[in-house]
Amino acid sequence: MLYGGGIERMMVHLAGGFAERAMTVDLVLTQTAGDYLASVPGKKG
Repeated sequence: MLYGGGIERMMVHLAGGFAERAMTVDLVLTQTAGDYLASVPGKKG
């Protein structure tokens, strides 16, 4: 879940920065839901 907390926002931001640097990023979520889900770059599924 990527609900609207600060840690969730930070994880999406870090994942985006890693992806911009051509690093592989995997986010493991218990549910595909939350305020920041649409902000995940290059998400699949």
